[in-house]
Amino acid sequence: MNTAQSPIGRNSSQKLAVVLWIGTILFAIGVCVRAAVVAAHVEPGWQIIGDHFLAGLPIANLRGEPVNRIEQSTQMLLELARRTDSESTPGATDEESKRKENRGAAALLDARLRWNYQFDLRDVGSAMWRVAPVDQPPLVRIKRVVENDKRKASWPTPLVYSKEQQQFDAMFSAWSDEQWLAERELRQVKGWSIAAVACAACGWLLVAVGLAAAVLHRALRTELARDTRGFVWSIAAWWLGLFVTFGVLGLLVSYRPTVRQYSTLQLAIAATLFGAAVAGFFWLTFRYVRRQRKLPADERAGTYHAARLAIALSATFLAIFPLLCVVDRKVRVGIAATWRDFPGNLLELLLRDLPIDVWGRNAANALLQWGIHGGLFLTAGLWILAVCFASWRSIETLKEIEGPTRRNRLREVVARTSQTVFRSAALLTLLMFALCLAAATQWLACSEDELQKQSARLQNPNWLIEEVAAAGGRLQLPSSVPPSN
Repeated sequence: MNTAQSPIGRNSSQKLAVVLWIGTILFAIGVCVRAAVVAAHVEPGWQIIGDHFLAGLPIANLRGEPVNRIEQSTQMLLELARRTDSESTPGATDEESKRKENRGAAALLDARLRWNYQFDLRDVGSAMWRVAPVDQPPLVRIKRVVENDKRKASWPTPLVYSKEQQQFDAMFSAWSDEQWLAERELRQVKGWSIAAVACAACGWLLVAVGLAAAVLHRALRTELARDTRGFVWSIAAWWLGLFVTFGVLGLLVSYRPTVRQYSTLQLAIAATLFGAAVAGFFWLTFRYVRRQRKLPADERAGTYHAARLAIALSATFLAIFPLLCVVDRKVRVGIAATWRDFPGNLLELLLRDLPIDVWGRNAANALLQWGIHGGLFLTAGLWILAVCFASWRSIETLKEIEGPTRRNRLREVVARTSQTVFRSAALLTLLMFALCLAAATQWLACSEDELQKQSARLQNPNWLIEEVAAAGGRLQLPSSVPPSN
Protein backbone atom coordinates (compact mmCIF):
# COMPACT_ATOMS: atom_id res chain seq x y z
CA MET A 1 0.00 0.00 0.00
CA ASN A 2 1.49 3.33 -1.03
CA THR A 3 1.45 6.23 1.34
CA ALA A 4 0.78 9.88 0.69
CA GLN A 5 4.00 11.08 2.28
CA SER A 6 6.68 12.83 0.24
CA PRO A 7 10.15 11.23 0.01
CA ILE A 8 11.60 14.03 2.15
CA GLY A 9 8.99 13.54 4.88
CA ARG A 10 9.40 9.77 4.77
CA ASN A 11 13.19 10.03 5.09
CA SER A 12 12.86 12.47 8.01
CA SER A 13 10.48 10.12 9.80
CA GLN A 14 12.80 7.19 9.25
CA LYS A 15 15.77 9.11 10.63
CA LEU A 16 13.76 10.23 13.65
CA ALA A 17 12.61 6.65 14.29
CA VAL A 18 16.25 5.45 14.17
CA VAL A 19 17.26 8.21 16.59
CA LEU A 20 14.46 7.19 18.97
CA TRP A 21 15.55 3.56 18.96
CA ILE A 22 19.25 4.34 19.39
CA GLY A 23 18.58 6.87 22.13
CA THR A 24 16.30 4.47 24.03
CA ILE A 25 18.82 1.61 23.80
CA LEU A 26 21.70 3.80 24.97
CA PHE A 27 19.59 5.14 27.83
CA ALA A 28 18.65 1.60 28.87
CA ILE A 29 22.30 0.50 28.78
CA GLY A 30 23.36 3.45 30.94
CA VAL A 31 20.59 2.75 33.44
CA CYS A 32 21.58 -0.92 33.64
CA VAL A 33 25.22 -0.02 34.29
CA ARG A 34 24.28 2.36 37.12
CA ALA A 35 21.87 -0.19 38.58
CA ALA A 36 24.62 -2.83 38.58
CA VAL A 37 27.03 -0.48 40.35
CA VAL A 38 24.52 0.57 43.02
CA ALA A 39 23.13 -2.94 43.58
CA ALA A 40 26.64 -4.32 44.00
CA HIS A 41 27.05 -2.29 47.20
CA VAL A 42 23.69 -3.32 48.68
CA GLU A 43 23.09 -6.85 49.89
CA PRO A 44 19.49 -7.33 48.65
CA GLY A 45 19.91 -4.75 45.88
CA TRP A 46 18.64 -6.75 42.92
CA GLN A 47 15.80 -8.15 44.98
CA ILE A 48 14.62 -4.65 45.86
CA ILE A 49 14.81 -3.58 42.22
CA GLY A 50 12.94 -6.72 41.15
CA ASP A 51 10.24 -6.03 43.74
CA HIS A 52 9.41 -2.79 41.94
CA PHE A 53 8.98 -4.62 38.63
CA LEU A 54 6.77 -7.25 40.27
CA ALA A 55 4.74 -4.62 42.11
CA GLY A 56 3.60 -3.21 38.75
CA LEU A 57 1.99 -6.49 37.67
CA PRO A 58 -1.81 -6.46 37.37
CA ILE A 59 -2.18 -9.72 39.33
CA ALA A 60 -1.79 -9.20 43.08
CA ASN A 61 -0.65 -12.78 43.78
CA LEU A 62 2.44 -12.31 41.61
CA ARG A 63 3.80 -9.35 43.55
CA GLY A 64 5.45 -11.46 46.25
CA GLU A 65 6.79 -10.14 49.55
CA PRO A 66 8.68 -6.90 48.84
CA VAL A 67 11.54 -5.71 51.02
CA ASN A 68 10.45 -2.67 53.05
CA ARG A 69 13.45 -0.37 53.48
CA ILE A 70 11.50 2.11 55.59
CA GLU A 71 10.59 -0.68 58.01
CA GLN A 72 14.24 -1.73 58.25
CA SER A 73 15.21 1.82 59.18
CA THR A 74 12.36 1.98 61.72
CA GLN A 75 13.55 -1.24 63.31
CA MET A 76 16.98 0.33 63.79
CA LEU A 77 15.38 3.32 65.50
CA LEU A 78 13.40 1.02 67.77
CA GLU A 79 16.58 -0.87 68.63
CA LEU A 80 18.27 2.44 69.44
CA ALA A 81 15.43 3.37 71.79
CA ARG A 82 15.38 -0.07 73.46
CA ARG A 83 19.14 0.12 74.02
CA THR A 84 18.75 3.32 76.01
CA ASP A 85 15.87 1.78 77.97
CA SER A 86 17.87 -1.27 79.02
CA GLU A 87 21.27 0.25 79.80
CA SER A 88 22.47 0.28 83.39
CA THR A 89 23.03 3.56 85.21
CA PRO A 90 25.98 3.24 87.62
CA GLY A 91 26.27 7.00 88.27
CA ALA A 92 24.59 10.36 87.88
CA THR A 93 26.68 11.30 84.86
CA ASP A 94 25.75 8.08 83.07
CA GLU A 95 22.12 8.63 84.08
CA GLU A 96 22.15 12.08 82.46
CA SER A 97 23.75 10.73 79.28
CA LYS A 98 21.21 7.93 79.15
CA ARG A 99 18.34 10.37 79.57
CA LYS A 100 19.61 12.56 76.74
CA GLU A 101 20.11 9.60 74.41
CA ASN A 102 16.68 8.27 75.27
CA ARG A 103 15.23 11.67 74.55
CA GLY A 104 16.98 11.79 71.19
CA ALA A 105 15.79 8.30 70.22
CA ALA A 106 12.23 9.24 71.18
CA ALA A 107 12.44 12.39 69.05
CA LEU A 108 13.60 10.31 66.06
CA LEU A 109 10.69 7.90 66.55
CA ASP A 110 8.26 10.81 66.83
CA ALA A 111 9.44 12.14 63.49
CA ARG A 112 9.26 8.71 61.86
CA LEU A 113 5.84 7.71 63.24
CA ARG A 114 4.40 11.07 62.25
CA TRP A 115 4.22 10.02 58.60
CA ASN A 116 2.11 7.18 57.28
CA TYR A 117 4.23 4.43 55.71
CA GLN A 118 1.75 1.58 56.03
CA PHE A 119 1.25 1.24 52.25
CA ASP A 120 3.95 -1.01 50.78
CA LEU A 121 4.82 -1.74 47.15
CA ARG A 122 1.95 -4.17 46.74
CA ASP A 123 -0.53 -1.48 47.74
CA VAL A 124 1.07 0.98 45.36
CA GLY A 125 0.77 -1.57 42.55
CA SER A 126 -2.91 -2.02 43.38
CA ALA A 127 -3.42 1.74 43.20
CA MET A 128 -1.81 1.87 39.75
CA TRP A 129 -4.33 -0.68 38.47
CA ARG A 130 -7.21 1.31 39.99
CA VAL A 131 -7.72 -1.02 42.94
CA ALA A 132 -7.82 0.83 46.26
CA PRO A 133 -5.60 -0.87 48.88
CA VAL A 134 -7.38 -2.13 51.95
CA ASP A 135 -6.56 0.25 54.78
CA GLN A 136 -5.99 -2.16 57.65
CA PRO A 137 -5.97 -0.75 61.19
CA PRO A 138 -2.33 0.25 61.84
CA LEU A 139 -2.07 -1.70 65.09
CA VAL A 140 1.71 -1.97 64.91
CA ARG A 141 2.09 1.76 64.38
CA ILE A 142 -0.34 2.55 67.22
CA LYS A 143 1.55 0.23 69.53
CA ARG A 144 4.83 1.91 68.70
CA VAL A 145 3.35 5.36 69.31
CA VAL A 146 1.99 4.27 72.71
CA GLU A 147 5.35 2.77 73.71
CA ASN A 148 7.15 5.94 72.70
CA ASP A 149 4.69 8.07 74.69
CA LYS A 150 5.30 5.89 77.75
CA ARG A 151 9.04 6.30 77.25
CA LYS A 152 8.69 10.09 77.22
CA ALA A 153 6.37 10.06 80.26
CA SER A 154 8.96 8.17 82.32
CA TRP A 155 11.54 10.90 82.05
CA PRO A 156 12.25 12.72 85.33
CA THR A 157 11.55 16.44 85.30
CA PRO A 158 14.44 18.45 86.80
CA LEU A 159 13.44 21.02 89.39
CA VAL A 160 16.21 23.43 88.46
CA TYR A 161 17.70 23.87 85.00
CA SER A 162 21.38 24.68 84.93
CA LYS A 163 22.94 26.89 82.30
CA GLU A 164 24.42 23.87 80.57
CA GLN A 165 21.02 22.16 80.44
CA GLN A 166 19.40 25.26 78.94
CA GLN A 167 22.08 25.47 76.25
CA PHE A 168 21.69 21.78 75.51
CA ASP A 169 17.91 22.17 75.22
CA ALA A 170 18.36 25.00 72.72
CA MET A 171 20.71 22.93 70.58
CA PHE A 172 18.50 19.86 70.98
CA SER A 173 15.51 21.83 69.70
CA ALA A 174 17.49 22.84 66.61
CA TRP A 175 18.60 19.24 66.09
CA SER A 176 15.02 17.99 66.49
CA ASP A 177 13.82 20.42 63.80
CA GLU A 178 16.50 19.09 61.47
CA GLN A 179 15.28 15.53 62.05
CA TRP A 180 11.74 16.54 61.15
CA LEU A 181 13.03 18.06 57.93
CA ALA A 182 15.06 14.91 57.25
CA GLU A 183 11.96 12.75 57.65
CA ARG A 184 10.09 15.06 55.31
CA GLU A 185 12.83 14.67 52.72
CA LEU A 186 12.75 10.89 53.16
CA ARG A 187 9.02 10.97 52.56
CA GLN A 188 9.60 12.91 49.35
CA VAL A 189 12.39 10.56 48.30
CA LYS A 190 9.91 7.68 48.67
CA GLY A 191 8.36 9.11 45.52
CA TRP A 192 11.17 7.44 43.53
CA SER A 193 9.86 4.05 44.65
CA ILE A 194 6.28 4.94 43.72
CA ALA A 195 7.45 6.30 40.35
CA ALA A 196 9.25 3.02 39.67
CA VAL A 197 6.07 1.04 40.32
CA ALA A 198 4.09 3.41 38.08
CA CYS A 199 6.60 2.98 35.23
CA ALA A 200 6.53 -0.80 35.72
CA ALA A 201 2.72 -0.81 35.53
CA CYS A 202 2.90 1.20 32.29
CA GLY A 203 5.45 -1.25 30.93
CA TRP A 204 3.36 -4.32 31.72
CA LEU A 205 0.26 -2.71 30.21
CA LEU A 206 2.21 -1.90 27.05
CA VAL A 207 3.37 -5.51 26.88
CA ALA A 208 -0.22 -6.73 27.02
CA VAL A 209 -1.45 -4.17 24.47
CA GLY A 210 1.47 -4.83 22.14
CA LEU A 211 0.94 -8.60 22.20
CA ALA A 212 -2.79 -8.16 21.58
CA ALA A 213 -2.04 -5.83 18.64
CA ALA A 214 0.45 -8.34 17.21
CA VAL A 215 -2.07 -11.17 17.41
CA LEU A 216 -4.77 -8.99 15.82
CA HIS A 217 -2.48 -7.90 13.01
CA ARG A 218 -1.48 -11.51 12.41
CA ALA A 219 -5.11 -12.59 12.29
CA LEU A 220 -6.05 -9.93 9.71
CA ARG A 221 -3.32 -11.15 7.31
CA THR A 222 -3.01 -7.76 5.65
CA GLU A 223 0.25 -6.77 3.98
CA LEU A 224 1.09 -3.15 4.76
CA ALA A 225 4.18 -1.05 4.31
CA ARG A 226 5.71 0.22 7.53
CA ASP A 227 4.24 3.57 8.46
CA THR A 228 7.30 5.28 9.96
CA ARG A 229 5.51 8.58 10.36
CA GLY A 230 2.69 6.88 12.23
CA PHE A 231 5.25 5.20 14.47
CA VAL A 232 6.83 8.53 15.41
CA TRP A 233 3.46 10.16 16.01
CA SER A 234 2.41 7.19 18.13
CA ILE A 235 5.40 7.71 20.46
CA ALA A 236 4.54 11.40 20.74
CA ALA A 237 0.87 10.59 21.39
CA TRP A 238 1.76 8.28 24.29
CA TRP A 239 3.86 10.90 26.06
CA LEU A 240 1.31 13.62 25.39
CA GLY A 241 -1.46 11.47 26.85
CA LEU A 242 0.71 10.57 29.84
CA PHE A 243 1.56 14.19 30.61
CA VAL A 244 -2.04 15.33 30.23
CA THR A 245 -3.53 12.59 32.41
CA PHE A 246 -0.84 12.92 35.07
CA GLY A 247 -1.27 16.68 35.13
CA VAL A 248 -5.06 16.52 35.48
CA LEU A 249 -5.57 13.33 37.51
CA GLY A 250 -2.31 13.46 39.44
CA LEU A 251 -0.82 16.89 40.04
CA LEU A 252 -4.10 18.81 39.98
CA VAL A 253 -5.85 16.37 42.31
CA SER A 254 -2.90 16.10 44.70
CA TYR A 255 -1.93 19.76 45.03
CA ARG A 256 -5.48 21.15 44.59
CA PRO A 257 -4.33 24.69 43.78
CA THR A 258 -6.47 27.80 44.12
CA VAL A 259 -6.34 31.09 42.25
CA ARG A 260 -5.55 33.06 45.41
CA GLN A 261 -2.23 31.20 45.81
CA TYR A 262 -0.71 32.88 42.75
CA SER A 263 0.56 36.41 42.22
CA THR A 264 -0.94 38.97 39.87
CA LEU A 265 1.87 38.47 37.37
CA GLN A 266 1.33 34.70 37.29
CA LEU A 267 -2.42 35.16 36.84
CA ALA A 268 -1.82 37.68 34.06
CA ILE A 269 0.46 35.24 32.24
CA ALA A 270 -2.08 32.43 32.66
CA ALA A 271 -4.90 34.67 31.44
CA THR A 272 -2.84 35.68 28.41
CA LEU A 273 -2.10 32.07 27.52
CA PHE A 274 -5.74 31.09 28.03
CA GLY A 275 -6.92 33.99 25.89
CA ALA A 276 -4.47 33.05 23.16
CA ALA A 277 -5.72 29.45 23.28
CA VAL A 278 -9.36 30.59 23.00
CA ALA A 279 -8.51 32.96 20.14
CA GLY A 280 -6.57 30.22 18.38
CA PHE A 281 -9.49 27.83 18.77
CA PHE A 282 -11.96 30.31 17.26
CA TRP A 283 -9.61 31.24 14.43
CA LEU A 284 -8.81 27.65 13.42
CA THR A 285 -12.42 26.51 13.74
CA PHE A 286 -13.79 29.50 11.83
CA ARG A 287 -11.15 29.00 9.11
CA TYR A 288 -12.10 25.34 8.84
CA VAL A 289 -15.82 26.14 8.61
CA ARG A 290 -15.24 28.82 5.98
CA ARG A 291 -13.23 26.41 3.81
CA GLN A 292 -15.80 23.66 4.17
CA ARG A 293 -18.63 26.03 3.28
CA LYS A 294 -17.11 26.61 -0.15
CA LEU A 295 -17.41 22.91 -0.97
CA PRO A 296 -20.60 21.22 -2.19
CA ALA A 297 -22.79 19.78 0.55
CA ASP A 298 -22.05 16.17 -0.38
CA GLU A 299 -18.28 16.76 -0.22
CA ARG A 300 -18.13 18.39 3.19
CA ALA A 301 -16.45 16.55 6.05
CA GLY A 302 -18.44 14.97 8.84
CA THR A 303 -16.97 17.40 11.41
CA TYR A 304 -18.32 20.46 9.60
CA HIS A 305 -21.56 20.69 11.59
CA ALA A 306 -19.78 19.85 14.85
CA ALA A 307 -17.38 22.76 14.27
CA ARG A 308 -20.30 25.13 13.58
CA LEU A 309 -22.01 23.98 16.79
CA ALA A 310 -18.82 24.48 18.80
CA ILE A 311 -18.50 28.06 17.53
CA ALA A 312 -22.15 28.81 18.32
CA LEU A 313 -22.02 27.41 21.87
CA SER A 314 -18.70 29.08 22.72
CA ALA A 315 -19.84 32.45 21.39
CA THR A 316 -23.10 32.17 23.33
CA PHE A 317 -21.27 31.50 26.58
CA LEU A 318 -18.88 34.40 26.04
CA ALA A 319 -21.85 36.68 25.42
CA ILE A 320 -23.94 35.53 28.41
CA PHE A 321 -21.20 35.41 31.06
CA PRO A 322 -20.59 39.19 31.21
CA LEU A 323 -24.35 39.78 31.45
CA LEU A 324 -24.56 37.45 34.45
CA CYS A 325 -21.78 39.39 36.17
CA VAL A 326 -23.50 42.73 35.59
CA VAL A 327 -27.12 41.84 36.33
CA ASP A 328 -26.88 41.27 40.12
CA ARG A 329 -24.38 42.05 42.88
CA LYS A 330 -24.95 38.70 44.62
CA VAL A 331 -24.08 36.89 41.42
CA ARG A 332 -20.87 38.91 41.11
CA VAL A 333 -19.90 38.20 44.74
CA GLY A 334 -20.65 34.48 44.36
CA ILE A 335 -18.66 34.21 41.15
CA ALA A 336 -15.72 36.09 42.69
CA ALA A 337 -15.72 33.91 45.84
CA THR A 338 -15.88 30.75 43.76
CA TRP A 339 -13.16 31.97 41.44
CA ARG A 340 -10.71 32.74 44.25
CA ASP A 341 -10.83 29.12 45.48
CA PHE A 342 -11.07 27.53 42.03
CA PRO A 343 -10.27 24.73 41.18
CA GLY A 344 -9.45 23.56 44.71
CA ASN A 345 -13.04 23.97 45.91
CA LEU A 346 -14.37 21.88 43.04
CA LEU A 347 -11.79 19.16 43.65
CA GLU A 348 -12.58 19.08 47.37
CA LEU A 349 -16.22 18.54 46.50
CA LEU A 350 -15.60 15.80 43.96
CA LEU A 351 -12.86 13.90 45.83
CA ARG A 352 -14.10 13.91 49.40
CA ASP A 353 -14.85 10.16 49.44
CA LEU A 354 -11.68 8.89 47.76
CA PRO A 355 -9.62 6.52 49.94
CA ILE A 356 -6.07 7.60 49.08
CA ASP A 357 -4.88 10.94 50.41
CA VAL A 358 -2.17 10.01 52.89
CA TRP A 359 0.95 11.46 51.30
CA GLY A 360 0.02 15.14 51.19
CA ARG A 361 0.74 17.55 48.39
CA ASN A 362 3.79 16.06 46.69
CA ALA A 363 4.77 14.03 43.66
CA ALA A 364 4.33 10.71 45.49
CA ASN A 365 0.69 11.42 46.26
CA ALA A 366 0.21 12.71 42.71
CA LEU A 367 1.32 9.34 41.34
CA LEU A 368 -1.06 7.51 43.67
CA GLN A 369 -3.92 9.80 42.68
CA TRP A 370 -3.09 9.30 39.00
CA GLY A 371 -3.30 5.54 39.44
CA ILE A 372 -6.43 5.36 41.56
CA HIS A 373 -8.29 7.67 39.15
CA GLY A 374 -7.57 5.35 36.24
CA GLY A 375 -4.73 7.38 34.73
CA LEU A 376 -3.00 4.24 33.45
CA PHE A 377 -6.03 3.03 31.50
CA LEU A 378 -7.00 6.51 30.34
CA THR A 379 -3.48 7.10 28.99
CA ALA A 380 -3.55 3.83 27.08
CA GLY A 381 -7.05 4.55 25.79
CA LEU A 382 -6.15 8.03 24.53
CA TRP A 383 -3.01 6.62 22.94
CA ILE A 384 -4.90 3.93 21.02
CA LEU A 385 -7.58 6.42 19.93
CA ALA A 386 -4.89 8.77 18.65
CA VAL A 387 -3.27 5.95 16.67
CA CYS A 388 -6.67 4.95 15.24
CA PHE A 389 -7.36 8.51 14.18
CA ALA A 390 -3.93 8.84 12.57
CA SER A 391 -4.45 5.55 10.71
CA TRP A 392 -7.87 6.67 9.52
CA ARG A 393 -6.50 10.00 8.31
CA SER A 394 -3.62 8.31 6.47
CA ILE A 395 -6.03 5.99 4.65
CA GLU A 396 -8.41 8.83 3.82
CA THR A 397 -5.58 10.76 2.19
CA LEU A 398 -4.58 7.85 -0.03
CA LYS A 399 -5.52 8.28 -3.67
CA GLU A 400 -5.56 4.62 -4.69
CA ILE A 401 -7.65 2.47 -2.36
CA GLU A 402 -8.45 -1.04 -3.42
CA GLY A 403 -12.00 -1.93 -2.59
CA PRO A 404 -13.43 1.43 -1.48
CA THR A 405 -16.16 -0.16 0.61
CA ARG A 406 -16.64 0.75 4.24
CA ARG A 407 -15.78 -2.78 5.35
CA ASN A 408 -12.44 -2.78 3.54
CA ARG A 409 -11.59 0.66 4.86
CA LEU A 410 -12.35 -0.45 8.40
CA ARG A 411 -10.14 -3.47 7.88
CA GLU A 412 -7.33 -1.23 6.64
CA VAL A 413 -7.70 1.08 9.64
CA VAL A 414 -7.62 -1.82 12.13
CA ALA A 415 -4.64 -3.42 10.40
CA ARG A 416 -2.64 -0.21 10.26
CA THR A 417 -3.54 0.63 13.87
CA SER A 418 -2.52 -2.79 15.16
CA GLN A 419 0.76 -2.61 13.23
CA THR A 420 1.60 0.86 14.59
CA VAL A 421 0.60 -0.06 18.13
CA PHE A 422 2.71 -3.21 18.09
CA ARG A 423 5.82 -1.43 16.77
CA SER A 424 5.55 1.57 19.06
CA ALA A 425 4.66 -0.58 22.09
CA ALA A 426 8.01 -2.36 21.77
CA LEU A 427 9.95 0.91 22.05
CA LEU A 428 7.71 2.32 24.79
CA THR A 429 7.94 -0.89 26.83
CA LEU A 430 11.73 -0.79 26.74
CA LEU A 431 11.68 2.88 27.72
CA MET A 432 9.19 2.47 30.59
CA PHE A 433 11.09 -0.50 32.04
CA ALA A 434 14.32 1.51 31.77
CA LEU A 435 12.66 4.38 33.65
CA CYS A 436 11.43 1.90 36.26
CA LEU A 437 14.96 0.60 36.70
CA ALA A 438 16.35 4.13 36.97
CA ALA A 439 13.77 5.20 39.60
CA ALA A 440 14.20 1.98 41.60
CA THR A 441 17.98 2.42 41.53
CA GLN A 442 17.67 5.97 42.80
CA TRP A 443 15.40 4.81 45.63
CA LEU A 444 17.85 2.01 46.44
CA ALA A 445 20.72 4.49 46.74
CA CYS A 446 18.72 6.93 48.89
CA SER A 447 17.37 4.22 51.18
CA GLU A 448 20.86 2.75 51.60
CA ASP A 449 22.08 6.15 52.79
CA GLU A 450 19.26 6.21 55.33
CA LEU A 451 20.13 2.73 56.62
CA GLN A 452 23.81 3.59 56.88
CA LYS A 453 22.94 6.68 58.90
CA GLN A 454 20.89 4.64 61.37
CA SER A 455 23.56 1.94 61.51
CA ALA A 456 26.20 4.55 62.36
CA ARG A 457 24.03 5.75 65.24
CA LEU A 458 23.76 2.23 66.60
CA GLN A 459 27.53 1.78 66.52
CA ASN A 460 28.37 5.15 68.04
CA PRO A 461 27.44 5.53 71.74
CA ASN A 462 27.99 9.31 71.55
CA TRP A 463 25.87 9.86 68.44
CA LEU A 464 23.45 12.29 70.08
CA ILE A 465 26.15 14.47 71.65
CA GLU A 466 27.96 14.81 68.33
CA GLU A 467 24.83 15.51 66.29
CA VAL A 468 23.42 18.03 68.77
CA ALA A 469 26.76 19.85 68.95
CA ALA A 470 26.89 19.97 65.14
CA ALA A 471 23.33 21.36 65.00
CA GLY A 472 24.26 24.02 67.55
CA GLY A 473 27.33 24.90 65.53
CA ARG A 474 25.24 25.40 62.41
CA LEU A 475 23.07 27.83 64.38
CA GLN A 476 26.16 29.47 65.94
CA LEU A 477 25.05 28.52 69.43
CA PRO A 478 27.66 28.12 72.17
CA SER A 479 28.33 24.44 72.71
CA SER A 480 27.78 23.20 76.27
CA VAL A 481 28.19 19.53 75.48
CA PRO A 482 31.29 18.15 77.22
CA PRO A 483 33.78 16.32 74.98
CA SER A 484 33.43 12.58 75.01
CA ASN A 485 36.17 10.46 76.49
